[in-house]
Amino acid sequence: MVDTGLAASQRIGVLVKVFPKLSETFILEEILGMERQGFALKLYALASPTDSLTHPTVKQVRASVTLVPEVQPGRYLEFAKRHLKLFTRAPRRYGRALVHAARLGGDGLHDFVRSGWLAVEMGSDQVGHLHTHFISKPADLAALATRISAIPFSISAHAKDIYLSKAADLKRKLHAAQFTVTCTEFNRKTLAEIAPQAAVHLMYHGVDQTLFHPRWRKVTDEPPLILSVGRLRQKKGLDTLIDACRMLRDRGIDFRCEIIGYGQEQSSLSAQIAALGLTHWVRLSGAQSREQVIQAYAKTAVYVQPSRIADDGDRDGIPNVLLEAMAMGLPVVATRVSGIPELVQDRHNGLLVEANQPAAVADAIQTLLEQRPFGAQLGQRAREKVAANFDNARNLLRLRDLIKACEPRVAYIMNGYPRLSETFIAHEIHQLERSGMQLRLFSVKREPQEKTHPVVSAISSPLTYLPDASSLSNTSIWRWLRENLPVFWRANAAVASRHPIRYFKTLFSAIAMSWRYRPQGKTVRLRKVFIKEFLQAGQITDELLRAGDVGHLHGHFCHGVATITWFVSRLAGIPFSFTAHAKDIYQADLNPGDLLPRKLGAARFVATCTCANAQMLRGIHPRPDEVHAIYHGLDTQYFSPASGAEQRESPMILSVGRLVEKKGFDQLILACAELLRGGVKFRCMIVGERGDAYTTICELIKSLGLTEHVELREAVTQDELRDIYRQATVFALPCQITAAGDRDGFPNVLAEAMAMQVPVVSTNISGIPEMIEDDVHGLLVPPRNPLALAAALRRVIEEPALHQRLATAARDRICERFDSSQTTLQLRDLFSRQPGFARLGQWV
Repeated sequence: MVDTGLAASQRIGVLVKVFPKLSETFILEEILGMERQGFALKLYALASPTDSLTHPTVKQVRASVTLVPEVQPGRYLEFAKRHLKLFTRAPRRYGRALVHAARLGGDGLHDFVRSGWLAVEMGSDQVGHLHTHFISKPADLAALATRISAIPFSISAHAKDIYLSKAADLKRKLHAAQFTVTCTEFNRKTLAEIAPQAAVHLMYHGVDQTLFHPRWRKVTDEPPLILSVGRLRQKKGLDTLIDACRMLRDRGIDFRCEIIGYGQEQSSLSAQIAALGLTHWVRLSGAQSREQVIQAYAKTAVYVQPSRIADDGDRDGIPNVLLEAMAMGLPVVATRVSGIPELVQDRHNGLLVEANQPAAVADAIQTLLEQRPFGAQLGQRAREKVAANFDNARNLLRLRDLIKACEPRVAYIMNGYPRLSETFIAHEIHQLERSGMQLRLFSVKREPQEKTHPVVSAISSPLTYLPDASSLSNTSIWRWLRENLPVFWRANAAVASRHPIRYFKTLFSAIAMSWRYRPQGKTVRLRKVFIKEFLQAGQITDELLRAGDVGHLHGHFCHGVATITWFVSRLAGIPFSFTAHAKDIYQADLNPGDLLPRKLGAARFVATCTCANAQMLRGIHPRPDEVHAIYHGLDTQYFSPASGAEQRESPMILSVGRLVEKKGFDQLILACAELLRGGVKFRCMIVGERGDAYTTICELIKSLGLTEHVELREAVTQDELRDIYRQATVFALPCQITAAGDRDGFPNVLAEAMAMQVPVVSTNISGIPEMIEDDVHGLLVPPRNPLALAAALRRVIEEPALHQRLATAARDRICERFDSSQTTLQLRDLFSRQPGFARLGQWV
């Protein structure tokens, strides 16, 4: 089974008139093909099957079929209960759908009642998208069901359903659908002219080319067989073929003709055959299974498809039986009707004639019967044409991509993007994209960085930067508003006009928070940042409402960004979640009072990067089960050890991270001084962005006489960093907890070094012991203990067996627990289970 990239909890509903139906093998093939590609399907039919014969492959369909019943007196109570449930869950949406149905007139209200039944069934079946075959009655019900349920729907338009419908009805349904696919370019152009703004795509049906293949052909000594397959209806032009057979007989051509199918013209065609004295030459074989049809193809000399436009305008698109015959390598004769010339090119891969011209049909058949090498050449090219353009599996990829594009997006809200120090966020976004999830990215700040990691360029999600806002420090809220409100007022006014109650309730809440969480013991009366974050949330909300494709919000870090995300959730009516990390959890001034528990309670779920963090958050969460420990994850293929790393005279101690107190770089420098006193040869490199500990670290290096042994290097890209890891002998990161409570969770650089098979030495705080068992995957020492740190580094440098053992175990541990292809799937599954994705979960 192939991963479709669709939400894990989401089924695709398929609505048809009847299933199974003998004459609609293209629907059967599409369903089987979708299931082979990994789609989870649920089938809905508007009527029960009436064919006495079915194709054996129907048994291969795994999806169950539910009948959408007609509105009948005996079922009025059932319908009423379902509609009452729909009304009580979303009265405004239900009312608007009812008014719309009433305006349609005709069968509008009747269809509305049936569509309500369908809506409730889809809710129970966890359907996230409905794809309907035919733009006639099935699309009528689908369009109403989506108004009631908010489940997106799409249409496959075919032939009769297009050409026997009113243009106004077609236009309405084309605009209501997320997209429409149709099986010929001729159809696509017709629909595009009717509704130029609608999304209409060409998607040929395709055939199973392993089933329809020239190798099944059989040579026969009987008179050559002329074959035609299809419903016995006026548009098929079979009376033209019978007239052509009379001409062939009169010319003394040896042949026999078989017409496979059933339908309303059977009596008239039988009478025509008898009247022309062709009972010895032409036979109506009735309905047959696909296996029987394949056997007929195998014995056929010439296949004929004499389609025409019927008196009522009905016509074929590209008949699937014509595709099947060409896939079998048969020479074909067809007419220049509708989409057939898109498949058959005259005298290249078949012969084309005008419709309703029996003499032209007879001439073409005679040519193919008398010029067998020419016919064989046409048949070979026919097979090549079908293989190139009408492969079922390849064409269904187009449908998969279109459905996937209809999935709600997750809006990722970040404080700054991209940041060199937050590679875990970029990797998470990239992995979510690779898993098929659709995202929108919002960054509060534009990061003025010259360097970015390569993964950033691989991310394709649309990115919006919020307008620049000035600092709130040392200014009054009124002055700040005068300077910044002109930047934000248009977006906020648009949100207020669209959802005034939501907007002003959230505004009053932001003002109340400014007072409730005001700094204590200061003259400032308000915590002004909430006003700023509210306006920024209004900016994001305006973008989301105009895009209309976001079903869930996710913020990174549980202080400012989580507050903005919470405000956006309230303004837009979209659920939210956030990822909590380290400083944002433990530093009390970032979430004063009960603010963090309130955010936890408002969010649908919370992710955090260590079990230690999760335990702390569960202790203050009103619903502890909604806290999930998900390690950030790493691309373990990208961070992999180099083969045959070169030996260096001086061992290199490497450390990476922002130059801030919690990283413990001061302890590493003190440990380096101890190593130097002990006569250990080494060099130390610390790579990272300058932070508030930079000056202290520089002074410490100088005061201890380590300028020739310790190198400070600015932050680098991941490509450069990977090369540096390969030069390292040991990786040291002596993390510590600051007085304010700030700390790391499990630093990604530790995981990177371990994945590169660089032995690590770190401290036993926070989430680090979850990943590193002391003396198994690395060495752990107490924080703020440079003597213990120096002793551990010396062991790794001077004991080759220990070095090798730790290096091997470190990579194994990261591949086991920290591989981003697995950790990110945990997050994707959480998103997929949210109400914005299982859209009808609210009905159940």
